[in-house]
Amino acid sequence: MNLEFNIAVHVLCFLAQHDQEQFNSKELAKLTCLNPVQLRRVLAYLTEHNYIKVQRGKAGGYQANQHTAQVDLAKLYQHFVLDKNNSQRRFTGDSDSHCQISKKIAHTMSHYYSQEHQIILDFYKNKNITDVLADILQEG
Repeated sequence: MNLEFNIAVHVLCFLAQHDQEQFNSKELAKLTCLNPVQLRRVLAYLTEHNYIKVQRGKAGGYQANQHTAQVDLAKLYQHFVLDKNNSQRRFTGDSDSHCQISKKIAHTMSHYYSQEHQIILDFYKNKNITDVLADILQEG
C-alpha cells in the first residue's frame, strides 16, 4: 500500500458519498486533507480511466459518475502500487557470494514478494468503493 493508492480510495469514496456535487481540485484537496499536487496526479489517472468525470473551466470540477462506486480496489492497487517503478533495493544477498544463503536469498524472497502481491490483489478483487464506504460508515 502507498499514499497514492490511499488518495485514490479516499477521493473515490468522498465523491461517491457526495455524488450529486462537483468539487474543484482546490476544494477537494481541502475537504479530503490532501496535498493538491499529489491529488491532481491521482485525479488525472481516475479521470483518464473514467472512474470519475471532470468538467474543465472556471465552473468546472470533479464528480462521481456511474462507475465511481464500483471501482475495484485491485485495479487501483495494481496501478498505484504494483506498476510503480520503485528504485529502492528490495532484497539482500549477492548471487556471486560463496555463502549459500546470500547467494539464493534474493531469489527466494523475490518469489515470496510475488506471492504476497497476488494475495493482496486477490483480497482487493473482492472490494470496491461501495464496500469501503460501507465499512467507513459502519465504524462511525
